[in-house]
Amino acid sequence: KITQTARIGYWITSKYWNKGYTSEAFKQILNLAKANNIKFVSCLISKENRESKMIWQKFNAKFEEKDNNVIPGIYL
Repeated sequence: KITQTARIGYWITSKYWNKGYTSEAFKQILNLAKANNIKFVSCLISKENRESKMIWQKFNAKFEEKDNNVIPGIYL
């Protein structure tokens, strides 16, 4: 069982959408998590939040569905 886990959350105002800021920040968070011996990261995303799911897909997340949400996970 993995005990070194973390949940990732983020929010960015719409005027900064589609500029790569969230993807770059996400990449930095993953690097920081690895540096701190985090083995697994996840979050909870609404099924309708296509953009957020795309960010996790860029980093090869595996998804599971739960109610009206998806739960992406990345092993580091």
